[in-house]
Amino acid sequence: MCAKKFKLKPTVSQPYSTLEQDHKPVDSRQILQENTERGLTNESFEVTERPRRKRRDYLVLMVLGNLLLLIPLLLFLPNLFISVSCLSGMVLYSVGISWVMWGVMGDY
Repeated sequence: MCAKKFKLKPTVSQPYSTLEQDHKPVDSRQILQENTERGLTNESFEVTERPRRKRRDYLVLMVLGNLLLLIPLLLFLPNLFISVSCLSGMVLYSVGISWVMWGVMGDY
């Protein structure tokens, strides 16, 4: 038996679409010049600074997280194992959230 040989049909290379040919290349110097002219003629856009929510989010996370660990501490106060576990959890949670919010994350 002979193995059948397959060949690809020759394709005609087509030019790029007309949309790609109509556009001029982007010139960064020209964009910078237009932005500078707009700034000199006071046509610039007014940018208002948004209020930062980072401090509020940090305080909410600290209060809710530590409250979640404080409830079993108060319910099972005579039990030394649960008391020490809750206190250490509160310390680890507080240090971890502080490090993530102020050390790792940027302003948002």
